[in-house]
Amino acid sequence: MEQDGIKNIMVAFSDIHGLHKGRVVPMSRFDFLLESGPAFTGGSVPGAGQGPEHPEMVARADLDTYIPMSWLPGCAHFMSSLEVQGKPHPYCPRGNLQRVLAEAKNEGFVFNTGVELEHYTVTRDAGGKMSPWNPQGFDGAKMPGYNLNALIPAYAYLTKMEDHLNSLGWGVYQVDHEDGPSQWEINFQYTDVLTTCDRAMYFRLAARHIAKQTLGSDVHVTFQAKPFPTSCGSGSHLHYHVADAETGKNMFLDHNDPRKLGLSQLAYHFLGGILKHAPALCAITNPTPNCYDRLHPAKNPESGNHWVPSCILYSNDNRTVMVRVPEPGHCEDRTPSGACNLYLANAAYVAAGLDGIKQELHPGDPHFGSALGNTKAKRLPDSIKDALDELRQDDVVMEALGPIAEVFLKMKGEEKNVPSEGSYFQFV
Repeated sequence: MEQDGIKNIMVAFSDIHGLHKGRVVPMSRFDFLLESGPAFTGGSVPGAGQGPEHPEMVARADLDTYIPMSWLPGCAHFMSSLEVQGKPHPYCPRGNLQRVLAEAKNEGFVFNTGVELEHYTVTRDAGGKMSPWNPQGFDGAKMPGYNLNALIPAYAYLTKMEDHLNSLGWGVYQVDHEDGPSQWEINFQYTDVLTTCDRAMYFRLAARHIAKQTLGSDVHVTFQAKPFPTSCGSGSHLHYHVADAETGKNMFLDHNDPRKLGLSQLAYHFLGGILKHAPALCAITNPTPNCYDRLHPAKNPESGNHWVPSCILYSNDNRTVMVRVPEPGHCEDRTPSGACNLYLANAAYVAAGLDGIKQELHPGDPHFGSALGNTKAKRLPDSIKDALDELRQDDVVMEALGPIAEVFLKMKGEEKNVPSEGSYFQFV
């Protein structure tokens, strides 16, 4: 840190919504971070399960998450888990994921993941209404995916993000224009699930500020699930496999799979758990009313989006089903939205999949061909209310969230839908 010229330390944690919280501590107090850590009033943090009568929460910085913030010179970033009076705080999303992963490791499993963080660059008018950022007018195509003419105006932002993330060893391997106007994706290599979640938190923080630095102070980044009714939504596509906790071997891989997907029997059991618990998982992976505008675009014929699967099916390299298998030993769930808290989503996901392994559940046969318009397959919930009802009835997913589950149900049950192009500007 001294070699990197660090003068201040940003100690961050996640609230129940997946929003960045934390404090900035001077470098001269680094020993303090190791001995105790900065304290926070839990009653000021959404979903922290505390009021003004409770003892303070302490953020225990994870030194493995050290990031020198080159775009904020002199500052370093650490993710942390929360403690109260020396014990893990059960309402900490990151700490809760660590609990679930420890239980999985005791059973011999680790969970490796990657995530595609789709997002828009936008501007706002005086009334707060969002519009796609399009200063040179190149981004007006009906199907703008992979449009290099439209990408070039954002090149400074995208390549500064790429350079910064690669300097941290993330292994960025591609940058592209997604299917919405001014919608982007920067892909980096996947690793263990806790590291991926930590990186996603930092990515969201860095993207917002690097966009302003490179494109102008009037440019905003949003990960909102469906910011524009007639354009594609933003997802957090989850790529994953289960590995052996001792050897690191991919336990999903089987080149002799009779279904020709390259998956092992254990992988099929895991998928059986995911598909069984999919309605309850949907409440965690799609946690706002706006998410269901993305998840069920057929409700709006002008959506322009046919890339979000709502049928609870799996298949080969097929983007119309919930879980696709793009290559042997590798699954992708395309349903999680840009609004989800990835710590909570992955805790629930791991628990659901492991339940499938324990119960030796089978996902049924893969669905080949388009699932769009399929009226026979079971579908994901139509609304956050329906998804929360499913969550209440699912003991496995509820247990995976611990005491966060009841707080989550209460808070999400009180949220109201807001028109995508209204004054609401979601920074989740």
